[in-house]
Amino acid sequence: MHPTRRINDYELILVTRGDLHLWEEETRYDLAPGDYLILRPGHEHRASANYGRSTAFIWVHFGFRTGRSLVLARQGRAARPARAEELARRLLDEHERTGSPDLLKDLHLAVLCAELALATPEPGEGRDEVADRAWRLLVLRFAERLSTADIAAALSCHPDHLTRAYRRRFGHPPLEGLHRRRIAHARKLLNELTASQEDVAAACGYSDVRHFRRWFRRLSGVTPGMWRRINGRAHMNTE
Repeated sequence: MHPTRRINDYELILVTRGDLHLWEEETRYDLAPGDYLILRPGHEHRASANYGRSTAFIWVHFGFRTGRSLVLARQGRAARPARAEELARRLLDEHERTGSPDLLKDLHLAVLCAELALATPEPGEGRDEVADRAWRLLVLRFAERLSTADIAAALSCHPDHLTRAYRRRFGHPPLEGLHRRRIAHARKLLNELTASQEDVAAACGYSDVRHFRRWFRRLSGVTPGMWRRINGRAHMNTE
C-alpha cells in the first residue's frame, strides 16, 4: 500500500498495470493503465485501498530551479503509454546513475513531460462543452493564424465566455492551448524529419522562428535543437 506521506518535491506517478486509487488531501484520484498524476509538494497523499501484484506504477520525484514552473496538466492519460513508460524508466536510470549531470536529468524530465503533454483530455461531465469544442478546433486548425475572437466566432460564443470556460477546463487560456498544439506537432516533426527549425516553425503556424523558439522552450523546457539531440539519443538501440 502506498504510505501516507507529505514530500517537498513534485511526484509523478505513471500507472503501467492494474488500477491505482490515491488521495491527495481530500481529493480522490482513480488511475488506470496509461494514466499519470502529478502530486504537489507539501500536500499529504495516500492510497485509498491496498493494491496487489496486479498493479504496477512508476514514480519519479522532481523539482524546479528558480524561475521554472510546471506547464503540464496535473492529471491525464498518456497518448502513447509504452513510450511514456520507456521515457520514465530512462529518467529513473539517470537518477540512479552515480555522477549523472543534472542537465541530463533535466533533459530526460523535459522529454517525458513533453510526451505526457500529448495526452488527449476527456470531455468532463458537468463542464461547459464549449471548452471541449474549442480544444477539438485547435487540434484541427492549430497551423492557422487564430485569435481568441476567431475561435469564439467559430463556436458562436463570446470571447470572454470562451476564455473562462477553457481556463476552467484546462487550466490555461485558449491561445496558450493553441501554442500547446503547435508545439506538440513541432516535437513530432523534429523527431521524424531533418527539416530546418524555420520550416518546422512555418509548418506549425509560426511566421517568426524566434517566436517559435520562445514558445518551444517555455512548453518543453529545452530549445528545439536540444530537443532533437536528446530525443535522438532516446531512440538509439530501441526497436
